[in-house]
Amino acid sequence: MKKQLLYIMAFMPLFFAACSSDDVAGGPVNKSGEDLNKTVEIKLTPGTVTSRTPMTTDVTLDDSLNNVCIVFFEGHKPTSKIVSYQDIDFSKMTPNAYGIFTKRVSTTSKATYAVALANVTENYVSGCATFQDVMNTKVDIRSTGTQDGRYSQYQPATNRQYNTGLPMYGEDTIQNDQVLLNLERKVARVRINVKTDFSGRSDGAGFTPTEIFMHNFWNKCKWNEKSGCDSLIKTAESIYISSDYIIMSTGVQPFATLNDPNYAAWATFYVLPWIGSSADLQVVVKGTYTNSLGTSTIYYPVSINGGMVEQNNAYTINITIKGKGVELKDVNDGPLNSSSNLTVNVEVSPWTTVPNIDKTIE
Repeated sequence: MKKQLLYIMAFMPLFFAACSSDDVAGGPVNKSGEDLNKTVEIKLTPGTVTSRTPMTTDVTLDDSLNNVCIVFFEGHKPTSKIVSYQDIDFSKMTPNAYGIFTKRVSTTSKATYAVALANVTENYVSGCATFQDVMNTKVDIRSTGTQDGRYSQYQPATNRQYNTGLPMYGEDTIQNDQVLLNLERKVARVRINVKTDFSGRSDGAGFTPTEIFMHNFWNKCKWNEKSGCDSLIKTAESIYISSDYIIMSTGVQPFATLNDPNYAAWATFYVLPWIGSSADLQVVVKGTYTNSLGTSTIYYPVSINGGMVEQNNAYTINITIKGKGVELKDVNDGPLNSSSNLTVNVEVSPWTTVPNIDKTIE
């Protein structure tokens, strides 16, 4: 499973005195009243924007960092108190030869635990006092519709998600004034590939896709939750969905008629984790189906991995359409029954590999 590495090292005041003001961008917020006598080093890898136009395959670089909030605590979870936090802007920093960033931040000698929240708005934890308060804040899927994850500042405006501001999280105990954190993405990546196979049919069947959208997805999730914890959004079909969630649909696109024997890479979505329920997380392919009887608008709903979608995993949904799908009067009627005229293969894998970096704390 892809994990980004965030390395925090605590130094004594002698080393901190050697830091310039540029090393602690914006300065830490001290909530303890104690001296700030430790520093932090953060290491992570960069990424680029993922387009959702048909046939786009570049979805591997999903490691961008913009604003990262580092929070230090004293005491034991879940009642440990915040002693300090700091927002750091990584967007203009340059990684080393191994793709690793390094940045220093100060905290107090009382700090025993650290949490990192990546690609969040500034002062994200300003109203929090304890570890549990931080964990009770929520990841909003709409943040993936902005290039830097700052949803509260910029609302999504197009049928597009970006991989430059994906929410990430890591935590660990400080030992010997050092802590190594592993950051994991809070979302899963779902890529949809589609082809048709009408061989053996004599009714002149054909299918032209017009839209791909998510169905039954969570809008928010707590940082330490395994599945959604807020509202279930029934569908992202463009004729029903509000502007807030248009990012969960391709919108109506002039897709080419599918007649290629190879899978066409149509869309990539980022979704919050989903642990089974009576209404599975689904992706729906919508389009125009034609045969000797006429033409109609048809849906092909597909449940993703049997209702088990874990954060920081990559899911590839390979769909082969072999006949007519289902007709729906209202996609909001409830869970959609899949068509028997298709086959689905789901590939699950860690979200790319992780560098082999020693986690031993000395």
